[in-house]
Amino acid sequence: MSYDGLENTHNSRRMLKRGGNTFDRVLSNLDKLSTKTDINISLRMNVDDSNADIDNFADAMLKKDCIFDAQ
Repeated sequence: MSYDGLENTHNSRRMLKRGGNTFDRVLSNLDKLSTKTDINISLRMNVDDSNADIDNFADAMLKKDCIFDAQ
């Protein structure tokens, strides 16, 4: 799974055809998947000059109860 930065940046780059918040939708689907299966899910953040705020992305994921191993 990949994100394009924090919520506002990700949502501005990855839009649903009919609009809507893709950041939370992906996170919700990951949560559903993780509660129904025993698999590891990897998150990746696509980084460029305009969204290289990795520390705040990690903080946002922790606030949304994501547990991860930064590599």
